Amino acid sequence: MRVLVIDDDPVLRRTLARLLERAGHIVLLAGDGLRGLRLWRDEGAELVITDVRMPGMTGLEVMLQLHQCAPELPIIAISGGDPSRDWELLEDAKLLGAVELLSKPFTAADLGSAVHRATHRRHDDKRGTASA
Repeated sequence: MRVLVIDDDPVLRRTLARLLERAGHIVLLAGDGLRGLRLWRDEGAELVITDVRMPGMTGLEVMLQLHQCAPELPIIAISGGDPSRDWELLEDAKLLGAVELLSKPFTAADLGSAVHRATHRRHDDKRGTASA
């Protein structure tokens, strides 16, 4: 599966890429929201993982645009820093279409579980729609 990771932290981007590649995914990386949207439009991805707090175009703005273009696209929203403020941002992300939320710091197992749930939820939704 092709996964797009959008995060302004280069260390976290590389770490996420390594973890996702080890799990067999093809990973696309973007350091900001605008580049992430361009990359998604040019290359496509079946899953997007985005930080909600980034300079310039925020992850919430990215999610809004992605949801308008592809409402079925699973998105995992991540954030870190002030736990109370960031949890509110993650809740906002859920309202904008995030199917999974991760608060930093999170483990490789947390990431793997979120990816599994996000992608299986999408497949389960498709199967449910087809059989209805």
